[in-house]
Amino acid sequence: MGKGIQIGHRPTQAEMTAAKYDRDFYVVFQKHADGTYMPETSMVSATLDQLVTDIIGTEIGMPSNIESIVHFNPVAGISRIVDREVADAVAERTHELRKTPHESVIDWLEQWSCDFYESDEYLNQRAQDHLEGLADYRRDLRMMAAE
Repeated sequence: MGKGIQIGHRPTQAEMTAAKYDRDFYVVFQKHADGTYMPETSMVSATLDQLVTDIIGTEIGMPSNIESIVHFNPVAGISRIVDREVADAVAERTHELRKTPHESVIDWLEQWSCDFYESDEYLNQRAQDHLEGLADYRRDLRMMAAE
C-alpha cells in the first residue's frame, strides 16, 4: 500500500529520517552579482504551492532573478530542473485567481510562452500603449521626411 510505518513496529532512525524526507522539495537558484545563490527557506515552505505563491507575489526578487528551479525528493532519488513546469503552475494559478500578474511575472511567463490570465483592463491598456507607440513612430517618420 505505502511505505508507512507499521503499527506495533518501533521505527529505526533510518526509517524515521526516510519518512521525514520522503516528500517533494522545490529550491530556487537566483542570480546575484556575486554568483548564483539559494534564498533561505524552511522545509515546510519548500513546496510547489508556496513557490508559486512567492513568484506571483514577487517575493525575494522573483521571478526576475530566477536562474533555475530544482525539484527533488531525497528518498525517491529524484532531482530535476522544473522551470517550465513551475511557470505553467504560476500561469494556471493566475487563471484560478482571475488576476493579471505583476509585469515582472508576465515577462517571466512570456519567456515560457505561458497563457496567463489577462483582465480586460490589462488588455485595453496594452492596446492603448501599442496605439500610442504606433502614433509616435508615424510622427517620427513624418518629422524625418520633412527634414
